[in-house]
Formats: sequence, structure tokens, C-alpha cells
Amino acid sequence: MQFLYFILPAVFASISIDLDTHFKSNEEHWEHFQKVRAKNLLEAGTSSMLKNGDDTIYYGVISIGTPAKKFTCQYDTGSTTLWVVKKGCEDCHKCDQTYDPTKSSTFKDLDATMDIEYGIGSTSGEMVSDVVGIGDSTVLNATQYAFLMATKETNDTGFAPDGLIGFAFDDLGQGYPSLMTVLQTQKKITSRTFAFFLNYEGSSPQSNLMVEGYDLAKYSNQTAFIYVDLVAKNPPDFWEISFTQTLFGTTILDIAITGIIDTGTSFIYAPLKDVTAISAFLTSSKTFGCKQDGEGLIFCDKISSELPSIYFQAAGITLELAPHDYMYKVKGKYLLIIFPQEDDYWLLGDSFIRRYYINFDMDNQRLGFALSNAKMDDDSGVYLSLIGLGLAFLSF
Repeated sequence: MQFLYFILPAVFASISIDLDTHFKSNEEHWEHFQKVRAKNLLEAGTSSMLKNGDDTIYYGVISIGTPAKKFTCQYDTGSTTLWVVKKGCEDCHKCDQTYDPTKSSTFKDLDATMDIEYGIGSTSGEMVSDVVGIGDSTVLNATQYAFLMATKETNDTGFAPDGLIGFAFDDLGQGYPSLMTVLQTQKKITSRTFAFFLNYEGSSPQSNLMVEGYDLAKYSNQTAFIYVDLVAKNPPDFWEISFTQTLFGTTILDIAITGIIDTGTSFIYAPLKDVTAISAFLTSSKTFGCKQDGEGLIFCDKISSELPSIYFQAAGITLELAPHDYMYKVKGKYLLIIFPQEDDYWLLGDSFIRRYYINFDMDNQRLGFALSNAKMDDDSGVYLSLIGLGLAFLSF
């Protein structure tokens, strides 16, 4: 929705279960099944590592054209269209690689234009098609995939990759299908599923995206995902789920509200009334050492053990956001990274996603959640300007 990242599979494996194994209960049998299924899915899918930029952006490699040229793109579940900067663009951000249509024998001009509005900034240009491959693989690629060759950008806030590739539903593509749909149509994949694991910068294991597979043993301590259906829409657009209620500790913030899971947004955005309530709590007691600066940002001296978690209750699951998930270390202080917005929903970006290993299932229109193994070092946090917000920090 703002901007993100990456990647793929191509070999398909069947699920086999040892029928000679005896189980004491249905639960034990189901757990064994899930472990075997996860192992087969890991072998079936192709795993790709993601690069982390200051815990605010995750990106990786794609290839375009014949011969193939590599580009670094953010992978974004909040949008659908792929775009890269056209060679010679004077109104675009500075990047390492640009797309030159004269250098690809499979390039086609679609004689159309597109303008994409993001939460921050916009991108516009010419619609073209070419061979597009995900990651370093030469197997998983889409032939004549339609994408945007950017000729203008506005409100750049420090975006550094060569472009962006979207993983939301087709409805956001302005008449052009998503890459996942095209790959499925061209029989490069059988199901439109992918799993994101986002870790903190410098932590192990490295952030990862796997298409048509997942590795719960590596990225979570759970043996299965808990699935939540998306908000029913025809056609679907965002990865949006319904919460029966959201709570700050024991205080109810919302009843019957939705949340959008967006890898392309760095932080978290919430309705103004919710941010106001959380900010008022933090600044109401000297215990937390929290103050509001002249820009309206909340800074605290420490992350107190008395700070409450935020809970998102959905059908059959409660998703928790702990204090260290919603506060970031900045120049020795801690910044509240839940920011107000006019819309009446929660926009849950990377700060939320790091908490969970998430399986995105387009075909069944659902999201699977498993507690993530992401690890934060004591010194983790954002020390530079917050790229996802376009804010520059003043001295304290």
C-alpha cells in the first residue's frame, strides 16, 4: 500500500503419511500430518531471502526482459502492479537499475498509461509487457506480463529500490491481473499462495518469502497456521480481515472493525480516536516517561513491563501486538509507531507482520497466522529517518 518485496516455486510434491505409525489421539495424528505437509511444502516451494532496510522496507530481486536483467524491488501486499523506472526518467527517484525497452527482444508496448496512488506518493508511466521472473530463479517467470514503466514519481520519501511488485488481488490492478494470477494461468504455479517471514535487521534467520510453500519449523514454533477468512468482497482487493474487537490491555478500542495486512507499509496506522486513547494512556503516568513532542509524536524513556499489549480478536484467534512491537528505539528513546489516519480501519504494516509468520492464500481468500520466530536485539530499532513516514527527527 506504501511499498515492499518478493518470490517463488516450480516443483510440486505430494503429501505422504506413514500409515504404519500409530497415534494415541486424533490431535497427535493431525500434528504429525501437519509436520509432514510442512516438510513437503518446503521441498516443493522455492525459498528466497529478503533484504532488510532499517526495519522499514523489505526487498529482493526480480528479472525482466530477454536477455534477463535483474532489478531490486519492494514486495508489496498492499498493491497489485509491478513497476520499475524507465531509463532516462528525470522525474523518478535515483536507483541502481532502470528498464530500457530497446534492450529486450520480448518487450511489447501496450499503448496505455497508468497512474498509481499509494499511501505516500504516486507513480505513473507507460504500460508495457515483457518476461518477468521472480527472484534468482530462471524457472518461475511469466511471459508477456503487463507492468508499468515509470516515467514520473511524486512525494518520494527516500524510496531506494528500482521499483515495486504487488501481491494484492487483481481488482487493484486497474484491469491488469496480478503476477500470481498470471503465473497460475500460465501453469507455473498451481495455487496462488505465499508466506512472508519478516525479521529484524541483522537477526537470524533472514527474512524470507516462499511461494507455494512454507517452513513452520524454521520460522515459527507452531505446527500449523490458524486461518482467518478475508472480508467478503466481490471482487476481493486488499488482504483485509474483520476483528470482532480490538483492545489496549483491557480497554476496548473498537467493536467490529477491520485490519489490512500490508507488507508495503513500514509501521501501523489506526483510527484517530484509537491513537488518541493510546497516547493519552502513555502520557498520563510518569511511570512510562512518555511525552509528546512538538510534532505530535510520542516518545518514551523506556519500554515498561507495565505497558499493555494490543489485542486484535478475530474469529477463532487473538492476535497480540506487544509493547516492543509498537514502540521503536530512536536515539536512545522509544517512539510510538502507531500513527493516526482518517480511515476507520487498522493498517497493519511490517511492525505487525514481524510478530507473525503469515501465509497468504489468494484462492481461498484467507490468511494463516503462526507466531513468528523473529528476534529483536536489545539495540534494535530505527535510528535513521523513518522512510515509511517521510519524517525527519529533531534533536531531543
